[in-house]
Amino acid sequence: MGLIAFAQGNYDEALRLNGEARPIFERLVDQRGQASTLGQMGMIAHYQGRYAEARQFYGEAAEVFERLGDERGRARTLGQMGKIAFAQGDYSLARQFCREAGEIFERLKDQGGQATTLLDLSNIARAQGNYADALRLCDVALVAFDQQGDQGGRASALHQLGLISQDQGDYEQARRLYGESMTIDVQQGDQSGRAGTLHQLGMIAQDQGEYGDARQLYGECLAIYVRLGDQRGEASTLHQLGNLSYDQGDYAEARRLYDETMVIKERIGDRVGRASTLGQLGNVAYAQQDYTAACRLLSEAWKACEQAGGPDRPVLFAARLGQRRV
Repeated sequence: MGLIAFAQGNYDEALRLNGEARPIFERLVDQRGQASTLGQMGMIAHYQGRYAEARQFYGEAAEVFERLGDERGRARTLGQMGKIAFAQGDYSLARQFCREAGEIFERLKDQGGQATTLLDLSNIARAQGNYADALRLCDVALVAFDQQGDQGGRASALHQLGLISQDQGDYEQARRLYGESMTIDVQQGDQSGRAGTLHQLGMIAQDQGEYGDARQLYGECLAIYVRLGDQRGEASTLHQLGNLSYDQGDYAEARRLYDETMVIKERIGDRVGRASTLGQLGNVAYAQQDYTAACRLLSEAWKACEQAGGPDRPVLFAARLGQRRV
């Protein structure tokens, strides 16, 4: 039941259910059940932007897997710890966790695990603007997925290649790669993957000033997330629709969409996402020359992001406030 609540974006309920399951597994001396529950609680905390708690849950899960001699479980958990470090902008630590996980997968001859780790390392390189390494790592992962006949992995690698092309402004190449990725998602019935790709295609259209196309793509994406009950995806898309209205100078509509986004993010406990939307509300107030509200909202965003342990957004918010923070 916790997994169902998590899939629907009902993170507080998922955390409650997993919290109830944890002592039961302890009483039964079911260490594997404990590790699985701790891992799930780590993932929920991660999605809610509670990174310190997520790291603690994952760390406990890794210790249990190590006691059990479950190297694969430990490697997967280390990979998740790498994602936490990445979300906090600690790319060096993220790379360390990923490499440790990769070494275990290599020892186990787990090609799928190795390929997934390569994608994580590619994402770290991309975040640091090292596109040559990002491309190289992703290409190796793509070959590994193809050798295994893993179509889902192939779709993920193609999507990552699309992100790299999009970051570099090669929108034609990005669209082609996203198209290939989405074809696989449709064939496999992966609606969540399709929604993620529609979101990125919408961002490209928005960047190119094709606002009508962007709105249509975001609309398709939003409909899928609502149908899936994915509140996190729904909030992310509503936020992007708010950005679109902001870009078009429709500040009233942008504020309405951001407010709708905030309701969902507060409900699911998405701290980093909430900080981002607060920042955009501050930008709307700034654009409307309501500097008192802008300062209040941007200050709230700054504090919220620092509390969540987000990477560089506090610096961005501080810059808009006219303050300098090292």
